[in-house]
Amino acid sequence: ESILVKPQKGIEVKTWGGAFPTFLNFSNIDIDQPQGVAYQLTNGNYIHITGGNLTDGAGNIINLSTTLVSIDGLEASTFAGNGIVVLAGIGYFKILNNRLYNITGTAIIVSAGASDYYMINHNDCSVGNGGKISDGGTGVNKYITENL
Repeated sequence: ESILVKPQKGIEVKTWGGAFPTFLNFSNIDIDQPQGVAYQLTNGNYIHITGGNLTDGAGNIINLSTTLVSIDGLEASTFAGNGIVVLAGIGYFKILNNRLYNITGTAIIVSAGASDYYMINHNDCSVGNGGKISDGGTGVNKYITENL
């Protein structure tokens, strides 16, 4: 009861009915033409998104506003919003080995604020994006390397 799936609106993870979702794995899920955000990660811990193809979206690919999240191996293309958006003050996350292309906005955004303890590595943001990576996190424990 902690996951809400709406047709063509993507996947939303949040506190629902008092349950705080933990240890969630989303593997190789394909989402085509989401009308909003493909993944809305509002609450929860130890959430892993691995693989999958996300295409032709009207909003952002992922909105991340919770900690202890790993996003690894996604392929996403042709989104009208931004790519992976991390809200201010969120830490303890990894964005690794993703291919994000033809995004109207910026492929990966860490919003300005006290975000700390995160890694953004080995992502391919090189084709057709409005911007590649925007890091507004002010923490010192972050590793952003080897991205295209």
